[in-house]
Amino acid sequence: MGLLPDWERPVPASLQCILDQLPATWVDDGLTLFPDKIGAWVISKCGTGHDAFYCTRMWPAGRMGVAHKAEGDRAIRDWVWAMLPFGLRVSGYVIFMGVWRGGYGSYNSCGPQPLSATDAQVEAGQCRHGVPMPGWMEGFVVR
Repeated sequence: MGLLPDWERPVPASLQCILDQLPATWVDDGLTLFPDKIGAWVISKCGTGHDAFYCTRMWPAGRMGVAHKAEGDRAIRDWVWAMLPFGLRVSGYVIFMGVWRGGYGSYNSCGPQPLSATDAQVEAGQCRHGVPMPGWMEGFVVR
């Protein structure tokens, strides 16, 4: 526990819709390369939603294009802005710039051979986020 209690604003509706769709097996790390709190304000759910945007297995086949990545990157900016008081909202822009420029390595990487999945997750048919392989992905041969 820090010096200040944790404060959290209401979760934006667009983020809550994504959080409600996460499977029970979801593995969460909040904001992967950013702090989960700015001061005492908790923003980790924004990272969870963004991770779901980047997870191939969370979306229908053919959805993971450039426009989808851009939508997810703008969404995390907007979610952070909504969950922080006015004076701290510049953090949303900093996070947006980080994921917009640096997120290409993890975007759309939860295919048939998911990036960074543990052996146990692979054995269970899950990606690193704990999402099972969807039916549309089964049968794809990775060469």
